Amino acid sequence: MSQTYIKVVPLDVDCKNVLPFFLDRYNNYIYFVCGSKKIVDFDLSKFNYSIHNIDINVSSLGYGEDGYLYIYERDKINKYKAYIYKNGIATYKKELSKFFYVIKDANGKLWKLSDNKIYKFVNNKFVEYFDGSKKIKDEIYKFDIDKNENIWIETDTYFAKYNGYNWNKYEIPNEYRDYEQYAAAIFEGWSCDSKGNIWIRVNGSNALFEFDGKEWYEDILDLVEEEFYKNYLKKPVPEDKEMEMLFINVNKNDNLVFLVIYKKIISMLFFIMRMV
Repeated sequence: MSQTYIKVVPLDVDCKNVLPFFLDRYNNYIYFVCGSKKIVDFDLSKFNYSIHNIDINVSSLGYGEDGYLYIYERDKINKYKAYIYKNGIATYKKELSKFFYVIKDANGKLWKLSDNKIYKFVNNKFVEYFDGSKKIKDEIYKFDIDKNENIWIETDTYFAKYNGYNWNKYEIPNEYRDYEQYAAAIFEGWSCDSKGNIWIRVNGSNALFEFDGKEWYEDILDLVEEEFYKNYLKKPVPEDKEMEMLFINVNKNDNLVFLVIYKKIISMLFFIMRMV
């Protein structure tokens, strides 16, 4: 693992929270919601962004089963209004009783998680690809696809990789678990790169880990903090940390994308770090 560069992009965004967020890896964009009625579209190729005000209380955003980017508004108990979102405009589409976790891989193929099964979009329909209830017997919280179409899944205690024929399970070391906030997913955010490495941010901390399928590597965030303070702020790294990392993801070029808050102020910062 070697660091080639870190790019800091200050965001002039007035918001108190930045969830939810969504990485469109295929188009190399990331979207996040400020408050509930403001969406930031960030172009990871050009490192610029646009801010859009929408009159919708956004509860989630992501791909729909048709491949369009959607934002979802909770209408009532277990009911959501779905809007197609493009270029800052939200167009009402339909009401849903539930929506599925759908991703688009680096080649533009759609994948869906439903009832602990993973489906691949083939010949204009979703076809079952992986039945988690039969193969692992644990609830799948999240999945991702690397460039070789290996499926990486997260359960409450381990990661697993499925190559279409066999699967390998990788236990999460106890020291990396967050017992104080233990519920649902252990990790706040994770994603896999094109080489099959998993990049992980642990709940309730700035700890960052890399997992290559064999070994765990701890806390490379120190590299980001050092670069930020010395080369961007032009000041020594303080003993008391002033940064809070909100999430991490990996785009189609294998850039690690961080969204952080500095000194608990509204201004957000992106860190783009390429690892080779």
